[in-house]
Amino acid sequence: MICKIDVSSVMLLLCGLYAACLWGSTLRCYSLFYDSMVEDFEANYAAASMISSLSLVGCAMGSVFSSPTFKLFGYSNSVMLLGVVSCISTLVASFSSSIALISIGFGLIPGFALVLVHVSTVAISNTFERANFFTQMFFLGLGLGPFLLCPCFQYFIEMFRWRGALQIIAGMFLNITVCGAVLRRFEQNLNRKPSNVKQCQRRERGICHQILSSIHSLLDMKLLANPSFYVYTLSATTYGSVFFSALSYIPLYGTKVLQLDVFVATTLVLALSVGDGFAKVSLSILSDRISSDKMILFTSSLMLLMSFSVLFLSLTRSYIVAMVACTATGLFIGGLPGLRTTIGYNEFAPELFSSVFGYSTGVTLAVSSATQYLIGMLIDNTDNLSLVYYIGAGLGLVSAAIEFSWYMSLYQDTRCHKRAKSARDHQTDNMVLEVTPC
Repeated sequence: MICKIDVSSVMLLLCGLYAACLWGSTLRCYSLFYDSMVEDFEANYAAASMISSLSLVGCAMGSVFSSPTFKLFGYSNSVMLLGVVSCISTLVASFSSSIALISIGFGLIPGFALVLVHVSTVAISNTFERANFFTQMFFLGLGLGPFLLCPCFQYFIEMFRWRGALQIIAGMFLNITVCGAVLRRFEQNLNRKPSNVKQCQRRERGICHQILSSIHSLLDMKLLANPSFYVYTLSATTYGSVFFSALSYIPLYGTKVLQLDVFVATTLVLALSVGDGFAKVSLSILSDRISSDKMILFTSSLMLLMSFSVLFLSLTRSYIVAMVACTATGLFIGGLPGLRTTIGYNEFAPELFSSVFGYSTGVTLAVSSATQYLIGMLIDNTDNLSLVYYIGAGLGLVSAAIEFSWYMSLYQDTRCHKRAKSARDHQTDNMVLEVTPC
C-alpha cells in the first residue's frame, strides 16, 4: 500500500529526523563527557570510553532484534516503550556513582532504543510516494545531529555539570514517545497477518513444531536461504568499514601527515560533512528518477568514485587539494545509506525489510567496530596513516565490485525471464494460429 503525503507523514518526517539527530549526536558526542567523568571518578579514558563502546553494542543488538520486537509489540508500542525506558535509564545514570552503570544506562539502552526508532521510521517511510526523499532525510539527521546538538551538550555540561546534562538528555529521549504515537497511523501498512488456512495448519501441528515455526517466522530465518541477502549485507559491511576506518581518522591524518593545526585539520571533517549533506539533499530529490534496476549500478559507481577520492586523499600533501578530496568523498558517499535502504526495500518483500535492514545494520556495526580497532592497532605498529586510506580505498573497490556483480546477476535474471516470457508468448501465438480455421 502506497501512502499519500499528508500532514501525518510530515509529522513522521519531523519525528524521524529528530530521532536520527539524537542518535547521531549521542554516537559522536559521548567524548564530551569523558573529561568530567574521569575527573569525578578518578578513572582513565579507557573506562570512560565504555559509554561509546556499549552504545555501539546496543545499536548492534537493536538492529538484530528490531524485527522480532516489532512483530511482538508493534512499531508504535515498541518505540513509545523504549522512549520511556531510555529516559528512565539515563535519568538513573545521572545519579549513579559507577561508570559501568552509566555506560549501561546512557550508552547501551539508548543505543538499543534509538536504532529501533530509526529502523521503524525508515521501514514505514518506504510505503510513501516519495520514499527516497524520506529515507535520505532520515540519514541526513545522522550527520546533522552532531552539528546541532554537540554544542548544546557542551553547553549543558558547562552550565549544569555532566549529571545535569544527562537529566536534560533524558528529557530529550522522552520525546521519542511522540514519534511512537505518530507511527501508530502507519504501522498497519506493514502488518502481514497469516491467513486462516495457515492458522488451521498450525493447530494441527505439534507443540515443538509450532515453537520452531514461531521462532523461524519471528526471526525471518528464510532470509538465510536468499543469496541476495548475503550480497546486500556484504556490500553494506564493506561500505561501513570504509566509513568507520578511513573517514574516522581524517583529523589525525591532517595533523600528522599534512602537518596542519588541530583547528585547521577539523575543517577537513567539515568539508566531508558539507559534501555528505549536499549529496543527501540532492539525492532526496533526484533519486526517485532512478529506476530500481539501475539504482544498484548507480550505487556501485558512487562507491568506485569514492574509492578513487579516498586514494587521492592519501596521496596529496596539500591542504586545498585535501579539502577538495574530502568534499568529493562526502559527495560520493553521502547518499549511499539511503540508496541502499531503497534497494533493500525494492529487492526484498516489504514484510521482510525491517529484518533485512536490521540484520545488515547489526553486522555492519559489529564488523566496522572491529575494523576500527584493528586499524588502530595497525597505526600503533606501523605509524603510517596512509595505510588507513589504502585499506579504505581497497574496501571501497570491493564493495563496488560486489554491487556490480549483483547488478549483473539481476540483469541476467531479468533477461532470462524476458526470453522465457517471449518464448511462451510465441508458443501461444502459434497455438492460436493452428486452432484458427483458414
